[in-house]
Amino acid sequence: MLQGHYSGGVVQATLFFDKSFIEMLNLDELFELTVFFDLVSTPILRKEILADLQKKSTDERNALFVMKSLCSKMSRSGIEPMEYRSAALYELDTGKAIPMHGAMLIDATAPYVRIGKDGGVHIDGRELQWDWRRWAEGIFTEEELKLAADHRRTVDDYDPDALCKQWRSNGAKWFGDCKTIKQITAKIDNLIEDAALPAQELILNLTSGWFCATDAFKQRLLNLLRSGRMGRVRDYAPFAISVVRLSLVYQFSLVRGIIGPRRSDICDLEYLYYAPFCRFFVSGDRLHRALWVATTTKAMFCNGAEVKADLKRRAELRKEAPDKVAGPEPIPLEDSVLSRMFEYLHSLRRGPKS
Repeated sequence: MLQGHYSGGVVQATLFFDKSFIEMLNLDELFELTVFFDLVSTPILRKEILADLQKKSTDERNALFVMKSLCSKMSRSGIEPMEYRSAALYELDTGKAIPMHGAMLIDATAPYVRIGKDGGVHIDGRELQWDWRRWAEGIFTEEELKLAADHRRTVDDYDPDALCKQWRSNGAKWFGDCKTIKQITAKIDNLIEDAALPAQELILNLTSGWFCATDAFKQRLLNLLRSGRMGRVRDYAPFAISVVRLSLVYQFSLVRGIIGPRRSDICDLEYLYYAPFCRFFVSGDRLHRALWVATTTKAMFCNGAEVKADLKRRAELRKEAPDKVAGPEPIPLEDSVLSRMFEYLHSLRRGPKS
């Protein structure tokens, strides 16, 4: 079972971020961030932080004060979006389109989630909170140690150069005239929008293969498509298509040399899969900045360095005049990215103009 969104009817200041952004911050800047935004972890963030904390020696781990402070502060959250593969396969299996307008996607099969008889979602995030607290103290279970090792192995095994060699001829054939990520995205969108059966069969095969669907599952989906009960795959499973679309844009941008190969891309790309479920996405990573144009989201992308600089200003103001900056929202400042973020948030809360 899956609950498509969880927001309580209120547009929240949910902020997703990658590990590179947190590594930019000092403790004062991290405090400012937690004052104004609801920090939400993603499954890939938890894996990266776990691997980072576990792999270091005791002395090195004790030096990661900001990361440990983040773990401590995240222990107040107790909420995390559904893992993207599970969400996409659920969508393909049921044909129930997942909302992608910034509301949180909750996994109703998680042990800390219960669906009431009235259809309401009840979340007991203490299990996640306990995990964060243990990590802040450097305590890990055997299962977590294995997860960290598996994650590092996934990164080590990823070979972007081999991927380029495998897809080079197809990249030249289909995207030979493309010189920008926008041009590649537009060509992939044209294919996704093409209602002709051969085009939709190609998209469906790419999608089911991407999520490692079984042969029986693939055949059932093809039967739905060929019988006219599915229509365009994009309309049937928009979230699954958003993941495949983004992945294809990355793949062929890499093949065409528009972005450079890096092993960590296998993790960085996964962060963007969750972009439909937040209001703000903050990162200092070059891949995130480059591929944001290919995400399917209404979230606002914010440059990590700009957000850090703004947080630094506000941290200094809080020390100088704490009464001046008191409150749950950032006070207006000239050329402030946080001010722009909250202007955007208020526009969402007001809704479209009549």
